Amino acid sequence: MKKELDIASVGRRFMAFVVDLFYVLLLYFGFNIIGRNIFSVGTGIFDYIIIIVCFSYLVIPTGLYGKTIGKWALRISVVNPEGNKIGIGAAFAREIGGKIFSSIPLLIGILWIIKDEKNRAWYDIFFETLVIKDKPVERKK
Repeated sequence: MKKELDIASVGRRFMAFVVDLFYVLLLYFGFNIIGRNIFSVGTGIFDYIIIIVCFSYLVIPTGLYGKTIGKWALRISVVNPEGNKIGIGAAFAREIGGKIFSSIPLLIGILWIIKDEKNRAWYDIFFETLVIKDKPVERKK
């Protein structure tokens, strides 16, 4: 039996993106400031480490929990069509390769969210993912 999934709105997805962008920039500039000014680390491998940390912020939580801090704040999750978590491999492909590919032709693949009936970007379509609203948690009395 297939679960009924409540698709997240374009607005929620955009706001989650803004929150995540803030955190990625905070990580990027924070590591740069701390590494270069406090520990006097030079460029080179350190730059790659910073990029890996920033991408890990997107990939690992999405794969394990279906959400980053931005998605958690907006109460949305990335799931497969059955409503299950997507895993690290699919999250890596979606977050890195899929988003880069969808961005290349003037962001058309990302703006596709506006046209698609399930608010999917190209990377959601390619990797068969959906972004859904989280179910409200029932509190016990």
